[in-house]
Amino acid sequence: MMNLLNFNLEQIVPIGIFLIFLLIISSIGYEIYRFFKHRSAEKKHGKALKSKIRSKEQYKELHGANYNTNVGKKSLICPICNIFADQNTKLCPKCGKKL
Repeated sequence: MMNLLNFNLEQIVPIGIFLIFLLIISSIGYEIYRFFKHRSAEKKHGKALKSKIRSKEQYKELHGANYNTNVGKKSLICPICNIFADQNTKLCPKCGKKL
């Protein structure tokens, strides 16, 4: 029983180095997988994913200045600018096209 608890450092160090090497390789592989997964999703949808939008300012830049008025309503999106149109006037704030 005492033989099992008496580890030799010469046996443990190579195993530890190997485990650290596996951890590094797997984390690099996972980052490569995430990059290509996100890239294929962008190609499929043709725009940036909503998970990449981290702040309200970035959301405003993507969808226009008055994004809060469109919550819970049918959204009018300009096909030219790809931003929300005003709900009251139904005009695109950027190009002025009536929807």
